[in-house]
Amino acid sequence: MLLLTTCSYIPIEIPVALGIPARRAFPRGQKPVAESYVPRDFCPYSRAVFSLAKELEDTSEPGLVLAIAGSCDAMRRVYDAVRMYGNVPTLFVDVPRTGDDLAVGYFASVLRRFARELAAQSTGQATGEEELEERLWRAIRLLDDLRDVAKNYADMSSSSSQRLEMLFALERYLGMKDMEDAERAGTDGLVEYLVSEGFVPGEMKSLTEDGPPVILTGTYCLDTSMAEALDECGFKVAALDSCWGIRGLEPGEVQDGGDPFLALAGAYLRKTPCPRILQKDARILALDKLLDDNPGIRGIVYYLPKFCDQGYYDYVEVKTFAKRKHLPLLMVEGDYGAGKWAQTKTRLMAFLELLEQG
Repeated sequence: MLLLTTCSYIPIEIPVALGIPARRAFPRGQKPVAESYVPRDFCPYSRAVFSLAKELEDTSEPGLVLAIAGSCDAMRRVYDAVRMYGNVPTLFVDVPRTGDDLAVGYFASVLRRFARELAAQSTGQATGEEELEERLWRAIRLLDDLRDVAKNYADMSSSSSQRLEMLFALERYLGMKDMEDAERAGTDGLVEYLVSEGFVPGEMKSLTEDGPPVILTGTYCLDTSMAEALDECGFKVAALDSCWGIRGLEPGEVQDGGDPFLALAGAYLRKTPCPRILQKDARILALDKLLDDNPGIRGIVYYLPKFCDQGYYDYVEVKTFAKRKHLPLLMVEGDYGAGKWAQTKTRLMAFLELLEQG
């Protein structure tokens, strides 16, 4: 069995605790099949998730399950469409938009139900509560250690596209292991895997050491093309504020003891917030921290997938923040592969010239 998830707010610790290899779904783009089921003004990612579900229905081996987060209205509708028209077992994880105590308590109950549903999909029967909680704490500690390794490797490179690939590698590793295998291998197992994938200390890419430092932020990168374009154009991406970047390697250490579902819920809802979280003050504070942690930032590049409502709302706040900080801001709106478009690279080069003259 393999679980694919659609959002970094779905804790991978839960399937790992149940002995189920899991990773996030990274669709390579939407397919024409989506046009028959999903409105054209849905964002590219939501349409790509539906395309992936239909593709899995036709080509995957038995035992694959898809977990869709209620990250936005479009993804909720995609969940409905997959349940109605697809044959892939699909679970829904309702993620709150705030991190207060009521939201954390509610999310803990959602995660507990998610664990029960996932266990039933895997074994056909429920797992005992005491055993499940003990295994979940083991999975939490394991993921803490593995994320630390990935963070250390990501810090070795100034190439934003390679940092994205680092996160993909961690996801692939988790998608090949159950908890017992991963525990036996420990952090050395992940290091060996990263080296086999070409992430060798001392040989990491360093394409843009001398370029103007920028923050790449937004809702969802869709693919690596925007990061690759920034590298190729000569920017130094000092902070990759994306669920494929720093937000994808969180939460950090989860507070030990007590109810593991409550601890997980609090850690995930209170990690570096993404634009879908309705906490604009926390979002701005997180951007402020990026500036403090990366002195010398010269500008912000905001990547916005087409038709992403939450991105449009968030961009207004980021624009106000950039103006207050006297930082030039470039918004790039696009689809899969946008970083390869000539128009995108022309705009990036013009922004680079602006920063170099400033």
